[in-house]
Formats: sequence, structure tokens, C-alpha cells
Amino acid sequence: MPQLYLKRSRPDEFRQETDSQSFVKYTLLLVLIALLFWVAIMYASLGDAFGVGWSKVAACIGNMGSCSSPS
Repeated sequence: MPQLYLKRSRPDEFRQETDSQSFVKYTLLLVLIALLFWVAIMYASLGDAFGVGWSKVAACIGNMGSCSSPS
């Protein structure tokens, strides 16, 4: 009677497949989190506040004399 043997894959083959799946999974998770932050900023009107703050930083970097300390 013939004996049946299960084909065993090498551990490094399985590890490579798992690593690529993890890379895709974490990339999709990162994209989802970035999208959620973007939507939250747009709907909370924080985009304008960030724009004003960035303009102040850019003006201060451009002309150090125009900087004022925060109150």
C-alpha cells in the first residue's frame, strides 16, 4: 500500500508570504488612517486654522524681526 506524504514547505517560503501580506495590510491601514484624519480636518474646519498658523511660521522664518512671542 503506497504511503501518502504531505508536502512540507520550507519555513522561509511561508515567512516571505506572510511578510508581504503584512506589508499590504499595514499599508492599507495607514492609508485608511490618513484618509480619516484628512476628512476630520476638513469637516472640523481645522484646515483654515492650520493655514493661518503655517503662514505665521513662514513669515517668521522669512523675516526674523516680524516674530512675536506667543501670549
